[in-house]
Amino acid sequence: METVVSAPDWTSEDIQNLRTFFQTHTGSRLLPKLVESIPGLLEEGDTNKVLIRNGKVAGGQDMIRALVALAGPEPLPPPDTTPNHYPDLTNDKEWNDGQKIQTQHE
Repeated sequence: METVVSAPDWTSEDIQNLRTFFQTHTGSRLLPKLVESIPGLLEEGDTNKVLIRNGKVAGGQDMIRALVALAGPEPLPPPDTTPNHYPDLTNDKEWNDGQKIQTQHE
């Protein structure tokens, strides 16, 4: 597997291409085939073997979720959480200077 310093951006064109692929005959069979190849959980046995199998199953499930998410809608940008340290210029209550904002209809 090739590793790079920074992964290329996943664009809306990539999303549409993957979504279109999933709608083809081969694409519609890909995810079920991948799910089929995920090993089943072990109900009993050596603790280490059970834990290793659990990790393999969880990793396979994560990969399927990632593929489905890549074909989904683009995530919304995170909300701007930077605090606003400046009071609203049009709110007289924010400014305790004894003056009122002069509006045109006064």
